[in-house]
Amino acid sequence: MKIYNTKKGIIINHNEQFFLSKETNWDAFVNREQLFKKVSGELSDLKHDNTLAEAIESDTLAPIFGQEVWASGVTYFRSRTARIEESKDACRRLYCPMN
Repeated sequence: MKIYNTKKGIIINHNEQFFLSKETNWDAFVNREQLFKKVSGELSDLKHDNTLAEAIESDTLAPIFGQEVWASGVTYFRSRTARIEESKDACRRLYCPMN
């Protein structure tokens, strides 16, 4: 299953059949608990429309909306580690003792 944020709405590709979700808010859609299970259950209520494949090719939007976005490869742990190293370097320049 693949999910796309498009200008037409949220498109679900399941087994090469395309469905337009009734949900229009990307954040509400992707932030649901047990997303795969819920989307799988909703497919039976949706009618497949293979013309939606064209929207994926031409009208795809970034798969983000209001959620926090970090640059590729950056994690909180990596950022934390870098801040610790920067603190050590700054402390060495200032001649302060480190624990």
